[in-house]
Amino acid sequence: RCRESLRCVAVVVGSHGQSGGRFKCVTCGMGDLTEDELWEHYPTFHINHPLVATTCPVCRKEVGNFAVHLRNSHGPPGRGEMESENRKEIALYSFALVVCRHPDGRILLVQEFCNQGFWLPGGAVDPRESLKAAAIRETKEEAGIDIELTGVLKIEHSGRDG
Repeated sequence: RCRESLRCVAVVVGSHGQSGGRFKCVTCGMGDLTEDELWEHYPTFHINHPLVATTCPVCRKEVGNFAVHLRNSHGPPGRGEMESENRKEIALYSFALVVCRHPDGRILLVQEFCNQGFWLPGGAVDPRESLKAAAIRETKEEAGIDIELTGVLKIEHSGRDG
C-alpha cells in the first residue's frame, strides 16, 4: 500500500505543469520542456529578444507577443494559481513609481519585461497594500535593493479605460 501511494504521488508531482506535453522554445529551440519549464525559461533567457509574433507551442494559437501571452495564459497564471497581468476584474487600480536618486545624481532605471525599455521601478499596488508598501516591494522586486521613501511627488488615479 505504501509503495502504491508513493507511486501515485510521484505521478501527480511529476506531471504537474506539463499540460499533457513537452514543448520547444520558439526562440532558441531548446526542447523537452514542460509548460512550467517553458514559462520560466523564456523570460529568463530571452528577456532582451525582440517581440515575437508566433504560434504558441502550448496552445497552438497565433499570438502577437509570445512573451506576454506565455506569461499570462500559461504556467501558474494559466492554471489560476497566481494572477495574470490581465486583471480585468479590477475597475480602479493604483500604480507606484519610484524615483531613486544616488547621491551623485544618477537615477535608478530597470529593464522592463519583454525588452520594453528602461523605466523607473514600479508596478501595480496589490489589493489591501499601501502605496508606500507597493513602492518598496516593487523596487526590491525589480532592482533588488531596499529603499527608504523620503517623499511623494504625485498621486493620480484612473479607471481601467482611462
